[in-house]
Amino acid sequence: MKTNKILAIILSMFFAIAITSCVQDDDFSVPNATGNEENAKLNDLLAKIDAGTVDLLSFDEVISNFADDDATPFPSEAAVKGYVSSSDE
Repeated sequence: MKTNKILAIILSMFFAIAITSCVQDDDFSVPNATGNEENAKLNDLLAKIDAGTVDLLSFDEVISNFADDDATPFPSEAAVKGYVSSSDE
């Protein structure tokens, strides 16, 4: 009986900590940019694509490399351009 009480107390404390540790502010705003450091690597990659040191591949080109079972070399300096779409629903 004593073990059941101790277990109930421990579970209650764990549940109380879990509930109070959750943030419920529902703040889904876009964070403010602090400068150019967020896009530094992107700008570097775009400059390499413009200079021709990085190949810009289409999705079809990437898929064609994996279409058959043969091993095909993949360029080490390659990039694929795409767009991310998401929904919070």
